[in-house]
Amino acid sequence: MNLMLVYREDNLERVTMFWDKVANFYDIFANVYNGKVNKQLVFEVTKLIEPDDIVLECGCGTGLISKGIAAICNELIATDFSTGMLKKAKKNCEHLENIAFQKADIMNLEYDDETFDKVVAGNVIHLLDEPYKALDELLRVCKKDGKVIIPTYVSSENKRKSLILIAVLEKIGVKFKEKFDFKSYKEFYSRTECGDVEFILVEGKIPCAIAIIKK
Repeated sequence: MNLMLVYREDNLERVTMFWDKVANFYDIFANVYNGKVNKQLVFEVTKLIEPDDIVLECGCGTGLISKGIAAICNELIATDFSTGMLKKAKKNCEHLENIAFQKADIMNLEYDDETFDKVVAGNVIHLLDEPYKALDELLRVCKKDGKVIIPTYVSSENKRKSLILIAVLEKIGVKFKEKFDFKSYKEFYSRTECGDVEFILVEGKIPCAIAIIKK
């Protein structure tokens, strides 16, 4: 028996159960509490999408970014490991006909190498036990000359406020594996062989740093 595999599957099940439970409430946080940041985040991401693009989105959540991407691209495959999140995303995006929703594991993507023009993974990398393995998967399925786009919430300059918010989120069940600020988020990529990485910082209540990797 592979004990590490058993541990990972058990942990994944517990995490999935949490996100299934909060799926119906997540939009309140996204649209109300941090709405200004998320609106700008979607704007910045969609600027990187072309009309002919076939796009993969990992960790689509309730479809916050999906709606913006699908409005521009040719085809979007939006994935999440949470059935609850996928159900909510389908409802939020029901007016869009170029989205296919699929349950998928960002650590083991069942797509061929170099399939997608753009690969987006929003606000998920800091929740993973093995973020570099996930990054390898995102790069693997991205076409040569394509882009991997990874928006991630980071701590604000007000450290005390950020720590209080993180403590509250952890109390309700969010499990942070990394607690990035903008500097440490850039350092995270400096320890990889990604090479050409650009960053955009969206300021606000909970800032969001967007890493753009040119493959």
